[in-house]
Amino acid sequence: SGRQVIWRCARPTPRPIIVSDEHRAKLESIVRAHGAAQVAVRRVRIVLLAAEGVSNAEIARRVGTTDDTDDFGGVGG
Repeated sequence: SGRQVIWRCARPTPRPIIVSDEHRAKLESIVRAHGAAQVAVRRVRIVLLAAEGVSNAEIARRVGTTDDTDDFGGVGG
């Protein structure tokens, strides 16, 4: 519908996310897939970076978004 949901991050760092080696491999394959939707790739990259303990501001810089948009999908907030 073109409506963008705004999500504010109260935390400078994301909540810890534990990603198993198996899940990490699956997520990384999504990032590498040529036909993957860019929205999905962006969200997967956010999850992977959060799992590494990267701050929300740095995640936003690396994926080319801001940490107050719905792109974070609630990760780390």
